[in-house]
Amino acid sequence: GGPPPATAAAASAGSAAAAAGAAAAGAFRSGQLTESGNAALRAASAPRGNGDAESGGDGLADGLPQVATDQLQQAEAYLKLKESMAAARPCSFEEARFQLASIGAQTGLDPAFLARIPELLPNLEPDEMERYLRLGVLPPETPAPLCMLERLWKLPGGDAVTRVVQHLEAAQVLRTAVLEDGSTWCLMSPNHMEIVLLLSAEQQPQYHNELLLSYCKDGSAPLRAIEDDGYILQNVAHHLICSNRLDDLAELLTDPVWVEAKLHAYGVAAIVQDFRRCLGRKEDAGLKLLLQAFMLSLGCCMEHPMASMLRQQMLSRLMAVSADSTASDWLREWYERQMALVAGEEVMAAGIKVVHLVPRS
Repeated sequence: GGPPPATAAAASAGSAAAAAGAAAAGAFRSGQLTESGNAALRAASAPRGNGDAESGGDGLADGLPQVATDQLQQAEAYLKLKESMAAARPCSFEEARFQLASIGAQTGLDPAFLARIPELLPNLEPDEMERYLRLGVLPPETPAPLCMLERLWKLPGGDAVTRVVQHLEAAQVLRTAVLEDGSTWCLMSPNHMEIVLLLSAEQQPQYHNELLLSYCKDGSAPLRAIEDDGYILQNVAHHLICSNRLDDLAELLTDPVWVEAKLHAYGVAAIVQDFRRCLGRKEDAGLKLLLQAFMLSLGCCMEHPMASMLRQQMLSRLMAVSADSTASDWLREWYERQMALVAGEEVMAAGIKVVHLVPRS
């Protein structure tokens, strides 16, 4: 027997959303951009002249050893960077530019990159600058659909989001790609991503959390019930970690129904990556056992993608561990709770033939 119609429809919608996300990433890799996106890309990749900030000056380094020459050029580049930041600019950008100068002095970033920051930083109004900084929540080299940016920027959608995207695209902050289904996806420039994270490191956890709350309807819906748009299900672990919500991520990874839905939408690697991200920041022996049980259960689940069986598979493989007196209380509680849910499902599915719910070995 297959899943109820609602479950099948949800699985189909999730697969379609995942396919859209993959198509967007492929469009950027293959260069299938809009005309304005291609123009921005050509402008960004055009060779630039050597400005004074990168030249290191004339004559000052003559006759010095190579190491000393390099150090002198870096020092001169950084001094010229500070002078360019202190020059007359729109007042809304002064704080950001001086903050970058301070960060550069503390972190020892590449002077050549720092010298280009004044020309890279887009000329935006204060409200536009906040939207620019909010783009720092995006994972590196990850396209995002307009519907996600609408939530991120708290805009009503439609033309409002499109206008902001067009402005940022003209400033070479991002590129756009239009898929065959008509949806528009955006990919942020790596240089601008680095600038955004330098300027707003302290605000980023708040931006991540606000984005998650918007998907959860301001907290009225649980994380596991988020409707996928081709972006959020794939990247929810990234946003939970960056908003310091490791416990919420662990809770998602212990929900076999959510894990199975993501498995069939995005594949094995996406699930394993989520587990590793969580375990890399939070040592948890019980979570490691759940990952091992998941890996052992993959064969049967992938053979029957339309039949929900991951929970039963994992329970069967953890049966001996749950009865072990040395097992953690958390793992035993998880096992008993999942067994109760299985019993409830069996009552609701009375009279329906279910196949391959337990391991064959």
